[in-house]
Amino acid sequence: MKRLKRIAISASFLLVLCAQGVSAANQQIEDMPSNWAKAAVEKAVEESWLTPYHGRVYPDRALTRAEMAAIVGRIFGATSKGDISMYSDVPASKWYAGDMAKAVQMGAFQGEGDKLYPERNISRQEAFTVIGRILKMQNSGSTERLKGFADRAAISEWASDSIASLAERGYIKGSGSTLRPNDEITRAEFAQLMSNITGNLLAKSGEHSGNYAGNLLISAPGTTLKNSVISGDLVLCDGVGTGDVALDHVTVEGRLVIRGGGKDTVKLVSSQVKGDVIISNRNNAVRLLTDEGTGLHNVLVSNQVILGAEISNLTVSGQATVTIQSGKITNIEVVPVAAGTKIAVESGAVVNSVSVSAKNTELSGKGQVEKVDAKADNLSVNTPGTKVTAAAGVNGVRAGGTAVEAGKTAIVDKSGVGIVAETKSGSGGGGSNSGGTDPGGNEPGGNEPGGNEPGENEPDEIPTDKDWVDLRTTGIIKVDFASYATVALKRKEMTAAEPAEYGYYINGVKLSNTEDVSVVMNSADGNLLVVKMLLPGNGMTQLLKLVKDKEYMLIQLNDIGASVKQ
Repeated sequence: MKRLKRIAISASFLLVLCAQGVSAANQQIEDMPSNWAKAAVEKAVEESWLTPYHGRVYPDRALTRAEMAAIVGRIFGATSKGDISMYSDVPASKWYAGDMAKAVQMGAFQGEGDKLYPERNISRQEAFTVIGRILKMQNSGSTERLKGFADRAAISEWASDSIASLAERGYIKGSGSTLRPNDEITRAEFAQLMSNITGNLLAKSGEHSGNYAGNLLISAPGTTLKNSVISGDLVLCDGVGTGDVALDHVTVEGRLVIRGGGKDTVKLVSSQVKGDVIISNRNNAVRLLTDEGTGLHNVLVSNQVILGAEISNLTVSGQATVTIQSGKITNIEVVPVAAGTKIAVESGAVVNSVSVSAKNTELSGKGQVEKVDAKADNLSVNTPGTKVTAAAGVNGVRAGGTAVEAGKTAIVDKSGVGIVAETKSGSGGGGSNSGGTDPGGNEPGGNEPGGNEPGENEPDEIPTDKDWVDLRTTGIIKVDFASYATVALKRKEMTAAEPAEYGYYINGVKLSNTEDVSVVMNSADGNLLVVKMLLPGNGMTQLLKLVKDKEYMLIQLNDIGASVKQ
């Protein structure tokens, strides 16, 4: 642990403390705990996360939402405030009004109607979910990890992903074998959680070097990290603002989470990030630039981003404006929740393939884009030389100024006109072909539902009229180098006692019910049965087909959720 901030204490104040006979080691706090929480609370006071009041920090008192907002704002250096005028329970005169506005802008708190409930005590699972949201940890852990808690059935479905992610990384361990998710979290417990997560802090501009065990949080603009290895995640906090951060010969064993930074550039020179790079700046556009010695594997973006980098896989995980100024991107995937995304590929930049599953997406610019697969309505492509293929059932696709009918392909010529090049059709024979076949043949792992989907061409097989799956807790998670689907089956609709009575197909490949599919947990109310299945491919979007008897259900999976595919 590197202590990079210190609290200055005046000489006169020290004299008073000495007269009182209180140790300066624990910052003269009368109620400083002497148990497991001592080091974490001392750190919280030293870093100014917890502010003493008349010499006390009240470690055993329940933490309120307002207090949590203040603490996370201080840790991440937040300064931008969101509009909270619509919330009736945050008067401008209250001490926490500014902190709540910052928490809303950070995406930490989400209101309920016209309420933010600042003075309400926050539960442990609510606190875990907020932190998971800030650090973009949703769906990044396996719910298998929850089996270690005897009270796992008490964990709400909406909190399970964040809790699993935090537990998998060792940030939360519970009390013995229990997690107590519905208990109110104390100030000491929250201090311990944040101490576990923050690891190391850099809040001073300038050049820094050395290795860091655990996570490293940078919250100052104008920071250069040189010749360093970070064993955990590197987080560029909100406090970086619109400033620049440079990584020079740095290895990040975990993820790089970019919450701060601006057009002045987050620059990587001969550096390596082994985990995902997540760009989620809610305040302003971020420019990410890499040199020839730096290649990035998986980059996830939302909001506004400017790229000049070598990237294997770029996922647009929320509505975004993406400008690719230079470099090469092998694959871009625009997931359904990113509807309205705009991607500009400037001259000199190269993109091999783009898969668009989000409606109302625009792709423009003078750069090179080889091919685009349209899997959602209202896609506009204007990059010259691009091959644009509209999947079956997709409408409103335009290549240059030309409409591309479903099942057809067009190429945008240099004048901006789309020339229809070829027509594709499903290859499954005379059976049902309602889903069609992906004309480009580039769907990760196999075909779109249709001609070649196992069993779909049987004359008497029909889509189910039942809703078998809870989509809120269904999606793709990654553990190490493997990808898994977690699927929440609704017991009342299943009509089957065991999930083994279903057939499971991923992108047309049938899974083994004994080797590839396993039960993870039951929901607290007993209505859901969550199963996990090993995915044969590592694509960010995959198609699951559930089959029982002569009925089937198609579900499109991705790393942020799932949707029913007709």
